[in-house]
Amino acid sequence: MPEPEDLVTPVHSVPVTTVRVTWLDVAGTPDHPWAVTYQFTNPVDLTLARQVRRTPLTAPLAPILLSEEYLAHLAAPYDHPERMGVAYLARGLQRPGTPKCVEAWAALEDGAWLYALLPWWDAWLIRQDWPVQVEAGQELHAAGRLREVGAHTWPPLCPLDEPRPVEPGASALITRTSVPPPAHGFPPPQPTARHARPHARTA
Repeated sequence: MPEPEDLVTPVHSVPVTTVRVTWLDVAGTPDHPWAVTYQFTNPVDLTLARQVRRTPLTAPLAPILLSEEYLAHLAAPYDHPERMGVAYLARGLQRPGTPKCVEAWAALEDGAWLYALLPWWDAWLIRQDWPVQVEAGQELHAAGRLREVGAHTWPPLCPLDEPRPVEPGASALITRTSVPPPAHGFPPPQPTARHARPHARTA
């Protein structure tokens, strides 16, 4: 009996010019003082997709169990003029064993942005087995599974116009905002921030 195929459905793809990566602690809380922001003059594409896994039971007439998860990847044209910056971003996202919170901004009109929050990104390291199609002429730079979260802690400057809790069980949040994206690099020091980066998180 042939194995049932997984169903992958792209749900959203958008060119983004700002991406912020924040490491998570063991409880899944973002370590905001050590977030790093990447900005690009030429956008990179953020794609979200849903994968439905079909797992048959062993009995011949048993039903097929369905489970689903959300996936995400970052891709850019092979001739992207900021290729080195994209590579640095991908290096952080692809680091195994270290879950991250990923945020992305895309400019809409003056004073408005599309904002995407992926609160728990687990790196997908088997690039040749990535199930989401990449557009022709583009290179896959980073891929990840999006885990559901029970809660999310916003940074001191919330990227939303009206801060609100992230619903338990969410694996992504996409909305409009008039709060500008953060500047490139690390955030300004906060009074409670540590003064040295943890060794495990150095580039």
